[in-house]
Amino acid sequence: MEIKFVYNQLKSYQAAMGYVPELMTHNERMEVIRDYVLALSMEQGEMLDELPWKPWKNYKNEDYDLENVTEEWIDSFIFLMDQAIILGITADDIENMFTDVMQKLFIRIENRYSKKREKGV
Repeated sequence: MEIKFVYNQLKSYQAAMGYVPELMTHNERMEVIRDYVLALSMEQGEMLDELPWKPWKNYKNEDYDLENVTEEWIDSFIFLMDQAIILGITADDIENMFTDVMQKLFIRIENRYSKKREKGV
C-alpha cells in the first residue's frame, strides 16, 4: 500500500465526515488540529496501555496482544495523516520530506550523533 492511497482514502473519509480543508477557515482548521492533537495523545495512551511498559510492575507475561497494539497504532497514524490533510500537506510533500529527513538522520549516524555509545565512552 502506498502513502498516496492511504492519503486519498483518508481525504475521502474526512470529506464524508464534513471536513473539507479547502472550504474551512483558518480558525476552523486550527480547531480541528487541536482536536486531532488531543485525539492522537489519547490514542498513544491507549496503545501504551496495551503494552507491558511499567518498570515498577512485575509482569508475569511480557507478551502483548499485537492486534490490539497495531489497531491503536493505526488509529494514531490516521490522526497524524488527518493533521497533514487539514494543514494542506500533500502525499508528495510527505514522501519528499520523509526522504529528506531520513537522509539527515543517516548523516547524523555517520557523524556519531545518534549511535549508541559503548559503555565507558
